[in-house]
Amino acid sequence: MKYRRLLLLISLLYQSISFSWGMMHSEEVKSSTNFQTPGTSETSAVKIENLHTAIQKALATIEENPHYEMTAPRIIVIGNTGSGKTTLIHLLAGKNLLAQQISHSKRYRLEVAAEELLPGFHIGHSVRAGTALPVSWHEPTTNMVFWDCPGFGDPAGPEREIINACAIYQLFKSSAPTKLVMVTTENEANIEEGRATAFLHLLKRVTDVLAEPSKPESQLTSLSLVVTKQRYYELQELIENINWELEADNTHEFHQGQVKDLLNILVQKERKVGMPAPSQAGQYSPEARANILETILATEAMVVPKVNIALSSAAKLLLSRYVRVLNERICNFVSNDICQSVVDYCHQLIDNHQSPVTDLRLKLKHVHDSLAVFKDSLRNLEGISDQDFKSELNKIFTTELEAFSHSSSLKKMLEIMFSLKR
Repeated sequence: MKYRRLLLLISLLYQSISFSWGMMHSEEVKSSTNFQTPGTSETSAVKIENLHTAIQKALATIEENPHYEMTAPRIIVIGNTGSGKTTLIHLLAGKNLLAQQISHSKRYRLEVAAEELLPGFHIGHSVRAGTALPVSWHEPTTNMVFWDCPGFGDPAGPEREIINACAIYQLFKSSAPTKLVMVTTENEANIEEGRATAFLHLLKRVTDVLAEPSKPESQLTSLSLVVTKQRYYELQELIENINWELEADNTHEFHQGQVKDLLNILVQKERKVGMPAPSQAGQYSPEARANILETILATEAMVVPKVNIALSSAAKLLLSRYVRVLNERICNFVSNDICQSVVDYCHQLIDNHQSPVTDLRLKLKHVHDSLAVFKDSLRNLEGISDQDFKSELNKIFTTELEAFSHSSSLKKMLEIMFSLKR
């Protein structure tokens, strides 16, 4: 039997699955009907199509990087936009950083020469964020892979927030040992400057993603803190000032709870390290590099931790539109394209049949049974746990299914939809 044609028919069953998961091959995003549906504007349709493409690209970047083994330990670097995540990774990579005076200011900022820029990286100093999609650098000595994630609070809005959430989720779901490096500026963490609001909300994002209410410290111990643009404060003083303020103010939203638990972890001296701001123009001293690497290496790694997806209200609204439109698209694809493939395949079986009729009946029964098993297996994915989902999905997509032209893309989108349901 020609499995490639047989397995094409299997996708016919998608239209009868109760949960809203759908997928289109990356080429078909533009070749079939577009993402515009009745009741949506052209601008909204383009926004959703761009989001779809960006999510696919982000996950492909994470899963298909050819420069190192996928089981290599991962260091996920997160922080607010403009906190210096990308600059930090270039320091750790041993690149030459140059301090240049900021216009109309007595302060200096760090620049990376174009020829020193790591492949795929971009440093932004304008309103527009530098890192738009996750990008990685492999440190060969320790065999660690540093992942630079798009910054929180990106001015690109909810689209970038969704992409970042999907990327972080996928990075943590790897079987590779994983650590988390949180990057903040001294100004963000200064209780005297805006009551450290930006820093505290960064902690809130981290606990929303990683903390388990039943054991809040179980995964947060894999986190270290790098304070960039350090000018005036010792790090211990900086964090303790925030901690004391929260303890003294019982009306503060973070007076107790997971954010306060994480802050207590960061009070420990070995959890944090500084990256001093340059004090003069010229080459930046790499002196801080060794201390930062030592701090990161000292933390324990997580393996397939429980991860949540935390989004703002605006991002959730956009995401719901994206999922709904994508589900409509796959249903249209099944109705218009796959059904015709079923008809064509049946005609082919009959036209090419030369053996006894009983053989034809067996072939058709095999088609029926294969479709039924595949249908039930997909339906059962809805109740699979985070830890078992990927292995169960791989069981469904057997060697024969890999011949199906949309198999790889379908698997990826199923993973996206599963994570977004969380």
